[in-house]
Amino acid sequence: YLRSLQPDVPIVVLTGFEDEKTGIEAVRMGAQDYLVKGKSDGKLVTRAVRYAIERKKMEVELRRTRDELEIRVEERTLTVRRQAKFLEAYFQHSLTTVMFLDREFNFLRVNDDFAHACLKHPKDFPGHNFFEFFPNPENQALFKKALRTKKPYVAYAKKFDFKDNPELGMTYFDWTLVPILAENGKVGFFVLSLKDVTERVEAEKQVLAYQEQLRALTSEVARVEENERRKLAIELHDSIGQTLAFLKIELGSLMRSLESKEEYTTIRNLRQQVEQAIKQTRTLTFEMSPPELYTLGLNFALEELAHRFSAERGLTCSMEIHDNEYSLNEQTKIILFRSVRELLVNTAKHAKAKTVQITVGRTGDNIGITIEDDGIGFDTSRLDKTRKTKFNGFGLFSISERIKQMGGTLEINSVQGKGTKTILTAPLGKE
Repeated sequence: YLRSLQPDVPIVVLTGFEDEKTGIEAVRMGAQDYLVKGKSDGKLVTRAVRYAIERKKMEVELRRTRDELEIRVEERTLTVRRQAKFLEAYFQHSLTTVMFLDREFNFLRVNDDFAHACLKHPKDFPGHNFFEFFPNPENQALFKKALRTKKPYVAYAKKFDFKDNPELGMTYFDWTLVPILAENGKVGFFVLSLKDVTERVEAEKQVLAYQEQLRALTSEVARVEENERRKLAIELHDSIGQTLAFLKIELGSLMRSLESKEEYTTIRNLRQQVEQAIKQTRTLTFEMSPPELYTLGLNFALEELAHRFSAERGLTCSMEIHDNEYSLNEQTKIILFRSVRELLVNTAKHAKAKTVQITVGRTGDNIGITIEDDGIGFDTSRLDKTRKTKFNGFGLFSISERIKQMGGTLEINSVQGKGTKTILTAPLGKE
């Protein structure tokens, strides 16, 4: 009764008889201490009261601590339950298939998505080993490595065969195998998640097939375009060029037979204009389709290009050939020649160079052409932005794509203020 009235007040019981049983019973019921009648003096009473007060304080503090601990435990329990509910909801309803495996790769639990993908029920998996359902020595070695190293294993678009369900066909998944460590530092279990990316892989295959078709179409367009260029160049050379050459000869003969100075001057001016037209015709023929490329080969065509470039652009353009003993098919010749020409035009327009060195040589089964200038150079990091630029003619991106189509490479090294070095490589082939 006293405890209910004043729960925080210490209680000391004084027995009415010389009987300790009553005092012990009082302590059991909640008193802090007791005194036996006839056996207590002032000091004993003082000590009992002081001890009772201290014990009561400790009791109150313990009760308060216990109440706080119970509240915290209850709050933590609610948090854990809430988190467990969220995890369970994610486990069951995630679009990613998830499963738990023990150290021996036995199924502990799988979510519904994985079970449905396997045309099974989640209860069909516990008690079975992963490689019992999906035998694969390569995957088994990777799983054992994750167990040994305690590091996650990640793979993208990895093939996954449903041996028991061949009607599902070939599928592709992104894999994530995560080892979960126990308190002793060893792997306690694994979390394996798989994301079906079969549609993405099939779409990528289709895109690659379209790209291959586009490359083939581009190559055919380039071949047809080059044939037309060659026809026009031949027509320009054989018809207009020869006509102009004949006209020049006739005008020369006519000049020698004239006696009038005025007539002689007029015919001479006409002959000079014809000579200029002949030069322009030859230049246009070379620009459209250089005959040297087809008759004498790539090296002779490049030498002629370097000579013309020096004369027309005011640059010192030199040529160095390390090897003449190789063969190239016609398409490779054309692409390399036009790539070099486009690079020289870019040098003349932007590099502010005085000299350009062209070096041709063989490296194994490839031909290599290096164009090096002493111009102002540029920041090569800007090349990453060229894909967003619209190109006229070849352009660096166009050169790179055409070289890549025939199995070659385009490498550009440049430092601002120290010139530019461009390297073209292409596989050798039969004529």
